[in-house]
Amino acid sequence: MKITDFLWRSERLFADLLAIQDAKRSVTFRQFANEVRTIRAMLAARGVTNDSRVAVVSKNCIEYAALYFSVADLG
Repeated sequence: MKITDFLWRSERLFADLLAIQDAKRSVTFRQFANEVRTIRAMLAARGVTNDSRVAVVSKNCIEYAALYFSVADLG
């Protein structure tokens, strides 16, 4: 089981509820899951696989969390 399994389940059960917020915006589970899918597809298109290493330097924000879930979903 991957951490993203919890996200996909939350999206199904709580699609329109608040999932995450930062100083600039708030997103629902549906919006957050869509961001994760978009970033995951972008990373996969650039060759990131389950053998890849990904490093991130970022402040805490929704995009960072989405990137974390995207990388986890890729393996």
